[in-house]
Amino acid sequence: VTFVIDSSSRLTRALSETIKRELSQFILADGARRDTFALVSSSTRSELLSAPTADLGAFKDAILEIRGSGASAIKDALIMAIDLYADASAEQNRGAIIVLTNGPDSASSATTTALKGRALSGMSRKGVALYVIGVNNLSETPSNTPSDIEQLTQEIGGTFIATTVGELPAALHGVFREVE
Repeated sequence: VTFVIDSSSRLTRALSETIKRELSQFILADGARRDTFALVSSSTRSELLSAPTADLGAFKDAILEIRGSGASAIKDALIMAIDLYADASAEQNRGAIIVLTNGPDSASSATTTALKGRALSGMSRKGVALYVIGVNNLSETPSNTPSDIEQLTQEIGGTFIATTVGELPAALHGVFREVE
């Protein structure tokens, strides 16, 4: 399972703490059944905080490094996550990318067209599922207007879930059940 976290300056303290708590609980509960976890952070530039690892302690340490700063480069981060599967061995085929974002992409160098191409070729060949959780932390109700990332997620065959900070734990647990 690869997590992509939008760690732009829009990442509020409440959202950051919720993400850290829920991911930590997930790896403790599910870690024994998974081969590897990876973590990509998306702020002004994307950063691989944890390469695919079976070391749950190291992965949990990477989760604690998530900090909100800069703009969002979620498309760049998603390409980085897809490329982790492209580099994976045949026995590591199949998996899931879980993206948590709370706003529009404002800093990616990748185009939507490039991301679509990479996703359709890299993810479908490897059997990688995509789940994008859009967290609206500006108000307590999800927006009814589809975002670019929501449209993109649907176009490449992923699942988009709109939620609020308060509903994020339930949304994450729903996705976690699907990837088990």
